Amino acid sequence: MPPKKYRLTGFARFFLFLLIATPLAYMGASYYNGEDGWANLKKLLGIESTERPAVSSDETEAVFDPSASDRQVRQENERLKSEIDSLNARIEKLFTRVERLEELLREKNRQLEELKGQGDT
Repeated sequence: MPPKKYRLTGFARFFLFLLIATPLAYMGASYYNGEDGWANLKKLLGIESTERPAVSSDETEAVFDPSASDRQVRQENERLKSEIDSLNARIEKLFTRVERLEELLREKNRQLEELKGQGDT
């Protein structure tokens, strides 16, 4: 008796294609977005390595100090406020100068009109 031919149905072919193409598409999209696709895939599947690199005893780990962070934020806020105040003062000076120049322009236009009026007679 001759051996039977094994044939794949259309759905089985589609399923095999998806098993191969989906991870490749995911990794390609991850690399396109600037991420590490292989590490993302490992993390997604839960096969991430649990080993941690050995740290020697003389290395000290940085300890997060929220008060230092708060101080830095306050200092930055104070610096920004003082910069805003100085910019506001400069704006006020510029507005005053513009007003003076506009008044001077109006006066010069009046003088010009007077001179034109004298020249016509």
